[in-house]
Amino acid sequence: MTRLLTLANPEQYAILFPAVTAVASADNLAQLSQLIVSQPPDDLGSVPRIAFGQQRANAAVTMLRIGDKEKVLPVLDWTDDPEALMQLIFRCKPRGVEIGTLIDLLNLVATAPADRFPKDSRYALLLAIGEYGPNEIPIARREKLVKQLADWYATDPSSGVHGAAGWLLRHLGEKELADRIDQTPVPYSSEREWFTRAIAVQPNREAKPEKSVLNLFQGKPAKQVFFYTFIVVPQGDYTIGAEADEPERRNDEVQHPVKLSRSIALLDREITYGDLLPYSSRYANFMKNFDTQPTDAGSGVDWYDAVAYCRWLGQETGLPESEQSYADPETLDKEKFPRDAQVAWAPRDWPLNLDKTGFRLPTEAEWEVATRSGMRTAYNFGGDPALLNRFGWFLDNGSKHEKPTRELRPSLRGFFDLHGNQVEWTHDWSRDFDGSAQTDPLGPSTGKNRVLRGGGWDNIAPYCRTAFRAAVAPSYRDRSIGFRLAFSLPEPNDQQPTEPNAVDKASSGVDR
Repeated sequence: MTRLLTLANPEQYAILFPAVTAVASADNLAQLSQLIVSQPPDDLGSVPRIAFGQQRANAAVTMLRIGDKEKVLPVLDWTDDPEALMQLIFRCKPRGVEIGTLIDLLNLVATAPADRFPKDSRYALLLAIGEYGPNEIPIARREKLVKQLADWYATDPSSGVHGAAGWLLRHLGEKELADRIDQTPVPYSSEREWFTRAIAVQPNREAKPEKSVLNLFQGKPAKQVFFYTFIVVPQGDYTIGAEADEPERRNDEVQHPVKLSRSIALLDREITYGDLLPYSSRYANFMKNFDTQPTDAGSGVDWYDAVAYCRWLGQETGLPESEQSYADPETLDKEKFPRDAQVAWAPRDWPLNLDKTGFRLPTEAEWEVATRSGMRTAYNFGGDPALLNRFGWFLDNGSKHEKPTRELRPSLRGFFDLHGNQVEWTHDWSRDFDGSAQTDPLGPSTGKNRVLRGGGWDNIAPYCRTAFRAAVAPSYRDRSIGFRLAFSLPEPNDQQPTEPNAVDKASSGVDR
């Protein structure tokens, strides 16, 4: 009977739980505890791993219902497969766990020594609490919870906790509070997995932004400030590509080791229309034609425009040309770097210098390393495609258009929309993986199509998998294509790109 609880759906669980717990012995509870702490065998296949994680999560739910909270927390520990952790998040409410129980458990973890419980415990509990409606949180507990969330969102060094706390604040209707924190620059630090840059931009005249009264007389568009939160992806050795038995795996997803010799910063969300409007009026036309909002993930961006945006943004920060990751196209010889027949100004083989600290597109390997975050599973929330609608906008839940960023849940590393919403440009020309080890792979020096990653709002679930690769011509524009920013972090002894210069220091850390 105890084993049946670990297999039960919510309706079955409601019937079985009272019957089982009424006669449960110490041996029965010991069996549940053993299952909770059991990690999946290394040779367990991709599909059986999902079922195993679901059983562990159900066992943990049962211990929560019984009231033995601390014995639940080992289910949140993982090495390369977070299935049980993710399944627990979405199984508590349907199986009768009271929200007060989860808040109690969160407080227990928050007040314990940092190494006492699994490192992702707070992330998991925050998302589990987010499965309940804002009105389901007792009024007496809400104020303290919101205060704790705001503190973690503003100061916690974990990018996963940062992302989960911000998401939960917005879920609880505390958008203004979350926005204030979003709009506070936080300098890069090796002690923190994330940081926030404030970048003041001067809209291009042809972009036609709204103008202040003063600037109308001056004839200059009003400056806008972007607040970009970046997550640090450490240098190191990683594995990318799909497991041999991953469902829907394709031949071009061969698993192989890669080494990143430098740490990078990757934007926690996709670039929005609001970000693109000051760069070019083209996107105002797209918004009108597509009936979208500035907060929606930007679309209709070809590869060349994505690269040009990176250069433009660097220029707006005062980045010297010598630190731009992509060279000024006017300085690239047209014979050595022929222009695209569809985009006359753009060099087809626009070279990328990873040693520079200017904004750029992530390489294909960097994108997958960041998305995978050490996981062997099909998605960055495990292997169960039934959970995709919690983390990504795709064909089944995307309502046939792009969505605002940061609406669905963040990954364990704090990234939003890596699966779905917009399929994202990477730097690389398309190529086949041959299984060989690579260091800082950039792809071929030339090619026909550039690589897209992540799946979009109009894709089926298999196309949103971490390992899935698509490729189109760099001049191609589509409503489901966007991008996110990356840049190489300097060596520890080098000047940090997030440290404002003397003028910026007098301007509250805004890069200008």
